Amino acid sequence: MYYGVHAPWDHSPKFLRFLEIKNPIILVKHFFDARTVEAHEQRLTNWRDHVVNDGYYNDQRFGPGALYHDYELNIRLIESLYLLLLEHEHTAYRKKEVTIEDIIEEKVQWSWYPTALTEKELLNPYLVVTNAFADIKPQEFRDHFVEWLVAALSAQAINEELTASEIFTVYDHLKKLYSAAWVIRQREYDYPLLKKGHSAYEDSGRDEVKNALKVTLSTNKIEQTPAEKFALKEITNGILKIVPSVKAIIHINNISNPEAFMLYLLVDGTKTPINRALNELIEDGLKNLICVITVIESTEILKGISEDNSAFLAYVLAKGVIVYQAEGVIFEVPKVTVPYAKDHIGMSYHQLKLTEASMCFDLIDYRIEEQRAFEAVVLIAQSLRASLQALLFFMTGYKTATPDIERLSWLTTLFTNEIENRFEQLGNLETDLHTHLMGAQTDYDDIPPTLTVEEALQLKIELVHHRMIVKALMTGSDEPFAHVADN
Repeated sequence: MYYGVHAPWDHSPKFLRFLEIKNPIILVKHFFDARTVEAHEQRLTNWRDHVVNDGYYNDQRFGPGALYHDYELNIRLIESLYLLLLEHEHTAYRKKEVTIEDIIEEKVQWSWYPTALTEKELLNPYLVVTNAFADIKPQEFRDHFVEWLVAALSAQAINEELTASEIFTVYDHLKKLYSAAWVIRQREYDYPLLKKGHSAYEDSGRDEVKNALKVTLSTNKIEQTPAEKFALKEITNGILKIVPSVKAIIHINNISNPEAFMLYLLVDGTKTPINRALNELIEDGLKNLICVITVIESTEILKGISEDNSAFLAYVLAKGVIVYQAEGVIFEVPKVTVPYAKDHIGMSYHQLKLTEASMCFDLIDYRIEEQRAFEAVVLIAQSLRASLQALLFFMTGYKTATPDIERLSWLTTLFTNEIENRFEQLGNLETDLHTHLMGAQTDYDDIPPTLTVEEALQLKIELVHHRMIVKALMTGSDEPFAHVADN
């Protein structure tokens, strides 16, 4: 290995983005989202073996290039652990001290628990990180990874610059760092991965998670008047004429502004592409009759009613009224929990969306300071859209690949009117701001509207209000995503 002197700034992260530097625990989470601890250890062993032996690395499915993914994952883990260590050294006195009793409880609850760490290291996994970086500096780890990558992709074994002692020292440290990083991830990320039957809402001890139980919502069937039943028959006939491949129509809500029926449609995706254009085709085709808002999914989801991708259908069946059901379409109505995420805490979709919302939120002030008002409003729109996606998934299990702020807002009326009332107020009192916000969702190819910094600031204030509403609905608190945004 190269033993020259590193520049003073070489210890700084090279593979992390700015927002990842601000919130490095997300990188540790992503590392274990990629694969389990044991799988990471197995990949590391395989990598090491290709360094010390003849023959180059060649994944059976993805070829030699797959090794670069492991190389980048490991470097990003090392850099994030270094940042977490620096943070820990300055904030450890504020953290609750881990006890033996805590470790016993963790062993019972966590989906996996390390066996390679001593009791002292389990009480404080940062001891492992400290010892590793005392032996091998972060920048030296990067140098080793580069040499490992070159050696593993070469037909010959290691060259004279690499010694077996160095290789096994790096390997041993990395294996212990994997275990320590797992413990850090479990304790410092909001939602630890638990064994089946253990709920983070009940067991994690985090106030913000427990507070989520304070939100109680009704899934009572929507009530229809005789006039509405008659109108829905006409609407059904109209929809089937426009799209004959519709297999089911469920009335899930009524919207006051605009006055409209909200309908859930199941469509045969093998005959009709399901996209935003299909929503518009149906809604525009019926606008002379009545205003409708559609949520469209493929009949493919009927193959697994209990799976995550059909979660929103389960919610719809519990709340809505079936107004059309084609022959051969059979619904099995499962037990529905509201909020949906209460019994699906292992799913991280809403947490990813909250993180996305906070990352965009953190950048807004920079754009405003640079007098780039339109870019600030684009970030405001992105943050708001991600927040609404998180809320809808948390409450109902709803996901969409084509999010739109207005449509997401309408969907929140399934369980609250606060968000839509806020949008309605913005549209009535500040028409230009409402237009700017909706227009900021379009592609950058469009000509940006003329915006002032003052208007961007007004929309940021509006975003803060929405974040507070979403936070209150998800946790019972009036602080806007404190556990995400303040990191």
